[in-house]
Amino acid sequence: MLTLKIHDLTGTGEGVANHEGKTVFVDGAFPGDIVDVHIIEKKKKYDVGRCERIITPSEFRVESPCPYAPKCGGCAMMEIDYDFQLRWKQKQVSDALERIGGIKTEVKPTVGMGSPYAYRNKMSFPIQKGKIGIYKKRSHDILEIEHCLLQEEKMNDVLRRFRSLLSRYSTYDEVMHEGGLRSLVVRRGEDDLLLSFARKDEIDPELILNEFPELSVVENIHTGKGNVLLGQNEHILQGSGKVKFRLEELSFFISAPSFFQINTEQLRKVAQWMRKHIKINENACIFDLYGGAGVLGSILSKNTREIYCIEITPSSIKDGMHSARYNDLDIQFIKGKSEVEMQKLIDKGKRPDLVIVDPPRKGLEESLRNSIIQAAPEQIFYMSCKPSTLARDLKDFVEAGYQLHAMQPFDFFPHTTHVESCVLLSKTDVDKHIKVN
Repeated sequence: MLTLKIHDLTGTGEGVANHEGKTVFVDGAFPGDIVDVHIIEKKKKYDVGRCERIITPSEFRVESPCPYAPKCGGCAMMEIDYDFQLRWKQKQVSDALERIGGIKTEVKPTVGMGSPYAYRNKMSFPIQKGKIGIYKKRSHDILEIEHCLLQEEKMNDVLRRFRSLLSRYSTYDEVMHEGGLRSLVVRRGEDDLLLSFARKDEIDPELILNEFPELSVVENIHTGKGNVLLGQNEHILQGSGKVKFRLEELSFFISAPSFFQINTEQLRKVAQWMRKHIKINENACIFDLYGGAGVLGSILSKNTREIYCIEITPSSIKDGMHSARYNDLDIQFIKGKSEVEMQKLIDKGKRPDLVIVDPPRKGLEESLRNSIIQAAPEQIFYMSCKPSTLARDLKDFVEAGYQLHAMQPFDFFPHTTHVESCVLLSKTDVDKHIKVN
């Protein structure tokens, strides 16, 4: 047993300590804690330990309001003061930029939430062997919960009511790959809710429809193996199969499998940030890559010449086209991989003034970074969900002659280790098409 003081936190929420020249990663410990640690795994350059006892708690520790926090795999920072969370996320971004990207720049304080609870507009709950809930930390075992503090009470009510029906249905067994119900997804719009359930074997949905006459209900057919919660095929059983989101003067109609930022309140702040910093005229051409339903491009769409939104998910394309028609926006949606379809546009002679990218955690493919640099847009707006891949990608853009004009971390996922960052880059010879405040 070792007694260690924790001085940092990893990007996945483990405490970091040092002992005899080696780094020790300690699950369940936070910066400032002095803890007794049992080493459970030894490596050449680091050890992995388990926190057995907190001798002196960190000044940043708080009592968790969530009864499931010690076992749940969702909220690694629920027991840390929220102000500390925001400072830590700011440091994560700053450190990644300098360490990986070789970029020294001021990173402003993370934009947080006034009340960092009930912020999720979508929650997914796996179902296995008669249980529904969330995965326990680092496992596929189901932790049954009555409520989650990250979703509003109406969504919690749907979870409880859906659980009451499980005994009447066959449920999925991931090991045997058999059974009926395998997940529940609840999505909240401005004033409406969408319930989507995935099943492998065929079931009779009558009980579900009778229990939720007020909701839009979608049946998702998922016959593949693995722990992905939704399949590719679905049927609308009741209602429109979508929920409506308002973003300033725009409306978006989003179905269960389509991408839409989880935190609507923070997305509105990003929209304000974009409009404050990016100015475009009626001659601008925009490429919106990894575009989802075209939300970020739509924010800047007024009085632009043309917008091309590239997205690989069919449901997002469909939702984006529906929303664009509703908002009277002229956006051209292209289904496919961004790195492939952007190059096709360039080969046809299209040249963007602004490129918007909102990639997954793995960041931009090298071929896409090269295509963007080749296209030489005057501005690049990058919305990132992982500091390390953001830093890697920005390094290439800076080396190609771009400068960071504005950067801002946003806390889209309070009580987790995830942080979103918005970055605006411009070429050093930027002309009058786009200006930065």
